Amino acid sequence: MKNTECTIYITTKHGRTWSYRKANNGWTQTGPTGTVRPLSAEQLLSHILPPLAAGNPDYLSVRVEPDVIEKAPAVRAALLAPSEEATEMDRFDAAVRDAGES
Repeated sequence: MKNTECTIYITTKHGRTWSYRKANNGWTQTGPTGTVRPLSAEQLLSHILPPLAAGNPDYLSVRVEPDVIEKAPAVRAALLAPSEEATEMDRFDAAVRDAGES
């Protein structure tokens, strides 16, 4: 799985969630209020490593989820040729299934 194919979530015990995504020119952080901020890779690590190192699941949880839904239209557009529609749809289905298993 590539960095651009997933979202990292940090959730506090109070239910506040921050999400981190790889953008074209770096990382972005979306706060609980919807505020989006750019981040460098070093800043991302400084946000993610402390909760992982603390090992305190009662206070913070960190999870990574693949962005299969967002990727699917791009995969389909790349694979689907008008003259080979039926076989390309089979390849598309296989690609989406493989992306979900990665």
